[in-house]
Amino acid sequence: MSISKEAIAAAYDAATIIVSQEDAEAGTDTSVMNWTAERIKQAIDALAAGSEPQFGYNDDGDVSGSVTVAYGSTNNYILVTATGNITSVTITWGTAGIPMFLAIEQGGSGSYTATGYAAAIKLPGGNDPVNSSGVGDIDILEFAYDGTNYSLVGFSTDLS
Repeated sequence: MSISKEAIAAAYDAATIIVSQEDAEAGTDTSVMNWTAERIKQAIDALAAGSEPQFGYNDDGDVSGSVTVAYGSTNNYILVTATGNITSVTITWGTAGIPMFLAIEQGGSGSYTATGYAAAIKLPGGNDPVNSSGVGDIDILEFAYDGTNYSLVGFSTDLS
């Protein structure tokens, strides 16, 4: 399944809460900011236009159990379809300074969880994000990579 630029932009018509990298690393979520729909649409338009750095998209297909997400200099948006609970998540091949997006779609009968994020993945408050549960629901996680850790800086749910 492929998600169009228009579908993502439509899903972001409301402001999305973004947690700062510092707060994600510190495990606090007291200092948040809102990206407006316009800012997010600008980012999506930049992606579609192929602005530097070049962003790429990959559909990693059906997943469950242990999942490794491999980004790269031209592969920064990855879609996976959960067909069972995801029990561990590892990220590799990040590029410092380039945002990385992981879209998790609920497949099968839905209600699958994604837990067990690797130590290098810093989550606000140290808590796993709570996924949407409906079949076809899509959650998007945005990570910032500092060369060592992947900090969750954005999380949008239920983009169906």
